[in-house]
Amino acid sequence: MIKDFSLYFFLFVSLILWPDLLHAELLPFDETSLKNIENNNKDKAFIMAMWSTECPPCLLEIQWLGEIKAKNPEINLVLISADPISKDKEIRQNLKRYGLDAIDTWAFAHSFREKIIYSIDETWAGELPRSYLYDNKANRTTIKGRIAPSQLIELINPVNGNLSEPE
Repeated sequence: MIKDFSLYFFLFVSLILWPDLLHAELLPFDETSLKNIENNNKDKAFIMAMWSTECPPCLLEIQWLGEIKAKNPEINLVLISADPISKDKEIRQNLKRYGLDAIDTWAFAHSFREKIIYSIDETWAGELPRSYLYDNKANRTTIKGRIAPSQLIELINPVNGNLSEPE
């Protein structure tokens, strides 16, 4: 009887928690995180997109990235929210809305934003959106401001091959 109860309890709890298990982790981004990201993506092309929940152009770009990722799942995408990690609920809602909730995403770990921004790019003043396109040799191209899907595909294709643009 106790075994049956334990099994049913486990199944019940698993069903309740299952949706949360499908979401990727929200990671704290600090001054050392960029090196970790670059090391984890060594010899791989990837897009690192900086965004915020309070930036309408960022949300439009995140929407496009979600559409591009859905059509081209092989794209390696790293998302960094410039919001404090304490806004995790709002960050996750936006990721889910645009189909990006299965991608590990980073959020600023502390309120000393300038220190984090400087660790990413010494020439960056913090304006958003901003993206970095890395090729498989770790060469980085900076994309300042909002970029149209066609421009993004044009930049990504030499690195990732023949990708499809969202409709």
